[in-house]
Amino acid sequence: MSAALLRPEDGQDGRGQGVCFPGRYRPGPRGQRGAAGIEFGLTLALFLVLCFGLVGYGSLFLVQQRLASMAAEAARTTLAAVQQRAGAGPLQAAQDVCDTVAPAGNANANWLGAVCTPRARACPWNAAGAGDNCIDIELTYDTAGWPLLSAMRAMAGLFGQGSAGFLPSQLRAAATVQISPESSP
Repeated sequence: MSAALLRPEDGQDGRGQGVCFPGRYRPGPRGQRGAAGIEFGLTLALFLVLCFGLVGYGSLFLVQQRLASMAAEAARTTLAAVQQRAGAGPLQAAQDVCDTVAPAGNANANWLGAVCTPRARACPWNAAGAGDNCIDIELTYDTAGWPLLSAMRAMAGLFGQGSAGFLPSQLRAAATVQISPESSP
């Protein structure tokens, strides 16, 4: 085949080799230039999203565990306070314990910023009129102020309205202590 008979549209010269035309794909390593950088960028973005998700959920689980531990400790301390004090009712003792465990104005004692709420009620497992009281100690923590969770909510919002519902806005933990009539004044 003569060179005069070849057209650029054929893409070959007379020796069966590809002809390099501007704007056309060039086989070989020069045609893959920059592909590794793009693949790295996409992989890094997915890796960072996964890491932020793990850290965000891990911190939620850590705070939930701390809240549950604080509520259980407050319930144990309430029982000890009721048994040691004379004249104070169980609910007042529970409120004093809540003020100690989760004080509103003391950030050093309550690094979490949880709100402690004691409630007195009749124990549901006792027979009616048995006279035993239960004190519920509930700790709540508002997660709206966490910057990482705010970023996770914003990223989840990219997947549609309501997709950020899997991130809680509040964490709660509760513990119940039974106060027998013999131990309360």
